Amino acid sequence: MRGIKKILFVLPVVSALSLSCCGHHASAPGRVVLQSICAGWEFARADSLCWMPARVPGTVHTDLFAAGVIPDPFWRDNEHRQQWIDKADWIYRTSFEAGDAITAKSNIEIVFEGLDTYAEVTLNGHRVLSADNMFRTWEADVKPYLKQGRNDLEVCFRSPVGVSLAKYDANPYKLFGLPGNDQARLGGLGDKLVSMWNRKTPSHFGWDWGPRFVTSGIWRPVHIRAWEGARIKDVHYIRHDISGKSARLTARLKIESDMAGRAEVELKVNGKRVASARIQLDRGLSTVDIPLEIGNPQLWWPSGMGRQNLYRMDASLADNDGNVLDMQSLNIGLRTVRVVQKPDRWGTSFYFEVNGIPMFAKGANMIPTDNFLPRTTGEDYRRLVQSAVDANMNLLRVWGGGSYEDDRFYDACDSLGLLVWQDFMFACSMYPTDSGFLKSVEAEAIDNVRRLRNHASLAIWCGNNEMTQAWYNWGWKDRQDVPQHYRNDMWEGYKRIFFETLPRVVSENDPGRFYWPSSPGSSFCEPQNYASGDVHYWKYRGKRLPLEVFRTEIGRFMSEYGFQSTPTMSVIERYTLPEDRDFDSGVFRAHVKAEFEPDLALHYIATYYDGKDDFASRVFMSQIYQAEAMKYAIEHHRMRMPFCMGSLYWQLNDCWPGSSWSSLDYHGNWKASHYAARRAFAPVLAAADIWDDSVRVYGVTDLPQQQTLHLSARLMSFRGELLSDFSRNVVLGANTSTMLFESTATGALGPHDKKDAFLHLALTDSKGRVLSSGNVFFTEVKNLDLPAAEIRTELKPIDGGVELTLTSPVYAKYVEVSVPGAEPFVSDNYFDLLPGQPVTVVVKGSFDASAIRVRNYLYHKR
Repeated sequence: MRGIKKILFVLPVVSALSLSCCGHHASAPGRVVLQSICAGWEFARADSLCWMPARVPGTVHTDLFAAGVIPDPFWRDNEHRQQWIDKADWIYRTSFEAGDAITAKSNIEIVFEGLDTYAEVTLNGHRVLSADNMFRTWEADVKPYLKQGRNDLEVCFRSPVGVSLAKYDANPYKLFGLPGNDQARLGGLGDKLVSMWNRKTPSHFGWDWGPRFVTSGIWRPVHIRAWEGARIKDVHYIRHDISGKSARLTARLKIESDMAGRAEVELKVNGKRVASARIQLDRGLSTVDIPLEIGNPQLWWPSGMGRQNLYRMDASLADNDGNVLDMQSLNIGLRTVRVVQKPDRWGTSFYFEVNGIPMFAKGANMIPTDNFLPRTTGEDYRRLVQSAVDANMNLLRVWGGGSYEDDRFYDACDSLGLLVWQDFMFACSMYPTDSGFLKSVEAEAIDNVRRLRNHASLAIWCGNNEMTQAWYNWGWKDRQDVPQHYRNDMWEGYKRIFFETLPRVVSENDPGRFYWPSSPGSSFCEPQNYASGDVHYWKYRGKRLPLEVFRTEIGRFMSEYGFQSTPTMSVIERYTLPEDRDFDSGVFRAHVKAEFEPDLALHYIATYYDGKDDFASRVFMSQIYQAEAMKYAIEHHRMRMPFCMGSLYWQLNDCWPGSSWSSLDYHGNWKASHYAARRAFAPVLAAADIWDDSVRVYGVTDLPQQQTLHLSARLMSFRGELLSDFSRNVVLGANTSTMLFESTATGALGPHDKKDAFLHLALTDSKGRVLSSGNVFFTEVKNLDLPAAEIRTELKPIDGGVELTLTSPVYAKYVEVSVPGAEPFVSDNYFDLLPGQPVTVVVKGSFDASAIRVRNYLYHKR
């Protein structure tokens, strides 16, 4: 390949900075043999030994469901009757054949990529390992126990609740947590919060958006690895310097060998040999550094900033006779990412800089994709990431109450261009301080930092979610029901994990990557501060503050905020019976884990909107309320550039069907808020800030170059009359927010009634293309004098669906396109129709085109 220098020598081991990359370990066809053990499994309750078929990877709950022992856990309130499952011990077993290709090797290991959580593994009656951390990869030497021919493998899982409860009862003081995020009462434990006593997905114990299903099982693949001579244990591609002219790298290989002798390492970039080295191996682990340089590198960029260029890197290991022993292949991206914290006139900045360019972070927080994690497929991950990219996002935060995601998620982020804010898995609780727990945390962190450090998408490591804030601002530091010396112990343990262990693991294994101890936070020991660091904003909920607080409650980086809604009726119908479809029904409330949120949503709907009291209308309006609130918050965050440089709403997705803060429902369908986020996150945005009698119109852009655009502001009636018109050319500075004009509402309206007029804003380029448009109202929507709209539709068949064109002679607000009983994808939805101006959308999926339903907000008004 042109521009790549060949360097044929070995450097001593040096301290390293990190390079990002993606992909999975690929074993070469040499002396390393991998044999999957994911077939033929069965399972039984330990005290009954009634064996049933099992799926690996899987969970006890999904296996019980597949066997017909329990009904669908997500149907109605079945969750309440399935809490017995986590109190039992379970046994999984299988038999597999091992041939000469395995048994002849000098090294044979069993590898479990994920055991959930407390497990004893036996092979042919011999115990080979004990596991106690869901987030680790577990390996054991099985050479002494593996036989040629049939081998019997058994995994016994102890109840995670039973183990955690024993730790809880044995401890002299109780660790702080939140009952809404550890639903102990639902689990039959009273007020005993046990989730923090183990290393397992915290939200499995329930959260304020998800169910309580405390799983067990072999949740990631298992295989036998057999080898002889030597193998590549790990490759880390380390960045030293990346510019437009060259990228200087070091490939750091960890090589495990059972012999001493000569060997050769070869590196290829996109299939072409670029470097090699003759090395001397010792028995055990060796570290080899090989430098290389890529000329004129094609940089990797987040979505919206450039292309996601990836290089295929192959590292191979051969013995002295040239026989390939092992190979690892990765797709790496060349880029630099910095978190810039620099004093300025407001305080201290907090923003991401990619390849030297400041980036306003547009995105969301991601929770687990399913409460039963192994059910998520590669296609599911790809669809999720694509939906984020399609909504103009460039960053997702993997939140600390879930799980370190599967490699396929990070691969999708690498190829589609989403940066990842990666939390370690700690959230909203204090954790044990004993040495055994700390050792487990360190091993977990090393495993996951090494697994993920090569991804182009990985931008930041964060220690935990909301724990510093909880200690200082939720009253934990000064709780009088816990003696001071116990509180001191908790805080000392907190500091050991988040200020010592985790930053050290990152520094040693992923040097150069930014570490942030806790989100939100402003420094290593301080909670959130609007003038520095990142902010989670939730104050409006308890006090039912007006949504207008989002125009002033803005920090340097808004990493959490959100608004709840129900899913659509078609989704609700999939987990309820007709009699359940009431905001006050027990089944409906069973799928609303934040108990007061339905009432809060109804409060805001009544404050800003109007509608019927039937269930379907309330469902529709909850979607609208969430969408409008999200749009309002995002636009005001972006208008405050460069003071604010990030807007990550809570939350992107759901782990089960129910009411939550998500913009994508459990099945991956776009809610109204996802369409609203796409508009608010557009690369070029026209937005207005209205307060009292003031109207300020802003142009916001992510683009790295200055632009001259045309701004149009038309005052119109809802029946289509043009009341006044204002337009002019405007200059938008690169990557910033610019106020384009300011007026009074009284002046903008003139003699016209605010109930019957709206301001239509549009920014167009030199070719007349509309880059952004929006409608501005001078009073709450419920006060508008909206005429009844008769929306006309035209259908045109296309591959995979139909093209639907809609027109209305009058203003039509919140137009919804749906198909009862189906969930097609609609290219745009929950939009406004201007009088006489057609809008065409594409509707794709399996449905009867004659069943397409179009309705709008007025349909729901009284």
